[in-house]
Amino acid sequence: MGTKELEDAIRNIRKEQEQRQDDYNEAIKLNNSVLDMIDDSRHHMSFVSEEFIDDPELLEIYYDRRNMANKMIMEIEDSMSEMKRKYAKDMEGFDRKINELGKQIKDSSDDLKME
Repeated sequence: MGTKELEDAIRNIRKEQEQRQDDYNEAIKLNNSVLDMIDDSRHHMSFVSEEFIDDPELLEIYYDRRNMANKMIMEIEDSMSEMKRKYAKDMEGFDRKINELGKQIKDSSDDLKME
């Protein structure tokens, strides 16, 4: 591959890296919005005191909803942690590819200087 092709490959990798970064940031914003909504819901539920719920069925629904909200938060947080690990690994891969191509450009440039 010539220098121009290598430079084009680096530009394409950087574009892909930027797109991946944008996708990641958007996913984080979305997850944070969902977490905020769930947290708001839990906050509103906290105004309902268990001792004022006389109906056992309603009390069961109350506990189910509260437990479901807690479970959803844990699942989203776990998902976000996994997404963060994958993102870091992807960014390392992009950086590695760019460094390898940069080294090839430098090596080909050094070869031309020797000739």
